[in-house]
Amino acid sequence: MRSGLPVGPHRPALGMADAFAARTPADLLSGKWVPPILVALAAGPRRPKTLLHLIGSGLSKQVLIDTLRRMESEQLLTKSGVYQDGQTEVRYTLTGRGRSLLPLVAELARWQHADTGRRTGQPRPPADTRAHARRPAPQRAGAGRTPNHAEHRTCTSPLRPGRTPR
Repeated sequence: MRSGLPVGPHRPALGMADAFAARTPADLLSGKWVPPILVALAAGPRRPKTLLHLIGSGLSKQVLIDTLRRMESEQLLTKSGVYQDGQTEVRYTLTGRGRSLLPLVAELARWQHADTGRRTGQPRPPADTRAHARRPAPQRAGAGRTPNHAEHRTCTSPLRPGRTPR
């Protein structure tokens, strides 16, 4: 029995050197919030509060700050302070290195959509990347809630179950 790389038409075009080289961008994109932050910063400099709003729920302020610091140390973005009215307003901007990862993020997203279609048997439409499309529409006051005892129209008892009159 032979060991080593397979031989024949099924042999991958990539070598082990390519596999090890691919670890660097994979490491840069590791982390749940790195790709959404890259995409949010693609439009231009953003404040941390704006990033929180664009990315949506599930991302805490502390996790955002930790991720931004890590991305800054990896030279994917730069942090700058804009001085207005005696206060510093922090903004983050993508560097050339961070911007060069955007096509890779887009390709990974295309692969994920195609893979989801293969697994389910149905093509999945591309996700809408606008921040407001991910958030549920605000409900009217009282919409969708269960009425309490006093609001219930079919109940004739003035008392709640288990309570005695005062």
